Amino acid sequence: DLPPMLLLQRYWLRYSGLPAYLGEDSQGAVTRPGIVLESSFATGLLARHLDRADARTSLFLGLWSLTEAGLGARAKVWPLIAACGIVLLAFGNEFDGLDNAVYLNRELERWGLAPTHNLLSWHLVQSPGHYYLLAVRKDVGEARCLEEL
Repeated sequence: DLPPMLLLQRYWLRYSGLPAYLGEDSQGAVTRPGIVLESSFATGLLARHLDRADARTSLFLGLWSLTEAGLGARAKVWPLIAACGIVLLAFGNEFDGLDNAVYLNRELERWGLAPTHNLLSWHLVQSPGHYYLLAVRKDVGEARCLEEL
């Protein structure tokens, strides 16, 4: 996210009792538990943090950010997404003329997440044309829709 938003996110996460840290404040591996907030893939910090973390239990959270970026930026992030044990994305039907559902299905297949992760996608009732995609490594836990929902 943008740097000013990271400060707001850190404030609310900490206020809610969740440890949260700015990635730029950590020069190497993040060894303490908590949420690492990153602003830019370009700095290389995100990759360094994930390389040294337990990627199997790491969460990649992209709420419209991935699917509202250009294809070049998206391509840089997929190796990190594929390494994460849990992925939660929110996305709209299309962005800049690209069908995001088709794009995400193609990338999930390309990066081999279908055999290793439980995959779920559902629409946001309160926001027509928008969806969530959840991928959870099969050795991390089960992901399924509740029948009552």
